[in-house]
Amino acid sequence: MPLNYHATLLADEVRTRAFLKALEKTISPGMQVLDIGTGSGILAFYAARLGARVTAVEIGEILDFARVVAESNGWDVRFLKGDFLKIDRTEFEAYDVIVSETIGNMMLDEEIVRIMSRAREMLKPGGKLIPFRLKAYAALAFSSVVEKALSFWEDRRYGIDFSILKEFMTNSYFWDSRQDADVLSRPFFIVEVDLYSAEPGRRENGGEFLVERDGTANAVLLWWEVELVPGVILDLAPEKTWPNQSWYRVLLPCGPLSVEAGKTIPFYYCYDERLGSGNVSWSVAGETRSAVFSAPLTAERRRRIFGVEPSPP
Repeated sequence: MPLNYHATLLADEVRTRAFLKALEKTISPGMQVLDIGTGSGILAFYAARLGARVTAVEIGEILDFARVVAESNGWDVRFLKGDFLKIDRTEFEAYDVIVSETIGNMMLDEEIVRIMSRAREMLKPGGKLIPFRLKAYAALAFSSVVEKALSFWEDRRYGIDFSILKEFMTNSYFWDSRQDADVLSRPFFIVEVDLYSAEPGRRENGGEFLVERDGTANAVLLWWEVELVPGVILDLAPEKTWPNQSWYRVLLPCGPLSVEAGKTIPFYYCYDERLGSGNVSWSVAGETRSAVFSAPLTAERRRRIFGVEPSPP
């Protein structure tokens, strides 16, 4: 990622200060700390400042910038460049604290469960993971982002009919970039993930949205709550938007359907980490959609998603 991208993460003070507070509550001088996905190195540097012996892992070119910052500040941080899931185990030690900021907009889409599952093998008895608990929520909403994205494909463009592509978009997910989704139902709890025990798998739940206001729903709004250490929580709920927020809530298209206060709407959600990042399926009022169908199912996509080899010609 470009350096400017990491500037947006550092500018998110709510995000960064929550992680720094978690480190303060957990680290004592002399502890061994592993920072997975260190990025600009902010968490590794703070851990070093607290007196820890730090190993920082990063796959991107940003690691070269982090090295420069460490050297200029005189911090002795050990850097490892590469994919944490593929680096040989012998490169690592046993750690008192393992921290990873690999929480995506969809909560699980940066593979934090897979990462922490491997990281647990390197944790000393009584060692701590940061974060350690994740929770996901959903609500029915109206979103201008979804409305605009889908309606774009309804019109002819330069004399060409592109409307067939709208179906792919209805199976796509979007970021609530305007942060203006109008929530119409009570929050629906989807899933809780304990990173001290979780393994990559299928996370699913179903039930009903309880509508609180009349309106038109064209999306399911997703957000998460992450507990870094006991008492230090990052909450992406719609009413808790903060300045320079670097995470977005997620929008899953539905309907559109008219909803009435007091009525219930059936809902189902599934995220399968085994099929790779972003493999989400959902159903609202019996209408099922899936990111699997957000693009044509070519032989290459079938192989990547399902592990199925294309049939011979």
